[in-house]
Amino acid sequence: MAEEAVLSAASFGFDNIGIDLIYGIQGSGPDDWKKNIDKALLLPVQHISAYALTVEPKTAMEVRIRRGQDEHPSETAMVEQFYLLLQMLEDGGYEQYETSNFCRPGHISRHNTSYWEGKPYLGFGPSAHSYDPPVRSWNLSNNTLYIQQVRAQMLEAASEVLTMEQQANEYIMLQLRMRKGLDLSAFRLRFGSPLYDQLQQNAVHSIQTGQLVHSGNILFISKPSLMLADGIIAGLFVEDQGLSGGEAGI
Repeated sequence: MAEEAVLSAASFGFDNIGIDLIYGIQGSGPDDWKKNIDKALLLPVQHISAYALTVEPKTAMEVRIRRGQDEHPSETAMVEQFYLLLQMLEDGGYEQYETSNFCRPGHISRHNTSYWEGKPYLGFGPSAHSYDPPVRSWNLSNNTLYIQQVRAQMLEAASEVLTMEQQANEYIMLQLRMRKGLDLSAFRLRFGSPLYDQLQQNAVHSIQTGQLVHSGNILFISKPSLMLADGIIAGLFVEDQGLSGGEAGI
């Protein structure tokens, strides 16, 4: 059905189609995953997002795993499938421009990239988030209450004001997920020398171990360490001095 949907969209003239793939699925070995990627490469798609299977609480899968009826997805299998994905998509002409996102030349997702680059955005509808640095806000998640507030013209949203340290840590996280890496000069200009110095100090160990590469003014995660990205990035976070911030209401 997924293949038919893509081919149908292409037949109607859509020439910029994206799909999502999930790896680490229980019972799916390297051969199964390879077949999935092979199928994707034969489709007229310009963008592929690929994510590791996450077992969410209170889902049927989580309950079965907790009862011992299913096994938790294998981390080893996830790593193997992730690097198989990297190689096959690279060989197939796709560029990895973000940890989980790949595209044909010239088809980087402008929508998602705006989030990763920390640009302001507006969100409309239940649960939608908005961001106008340094303020992030989010709407009610309850559909019924949200509709009632809209009709009453009394829409409320919760919000938080991010401290400079929080903004810096989000910037570090998002920039290092992008394969172009973190521009240290831009970081210093945006957040100042004290946080820049702290970031440099935090990066020393990961650079020495080869998990991070420091090339010119750019810092990026080495390809063999991409599956460790979350831990590497967390080790770079600057300390929150608590100068400002907190939750508020709008």
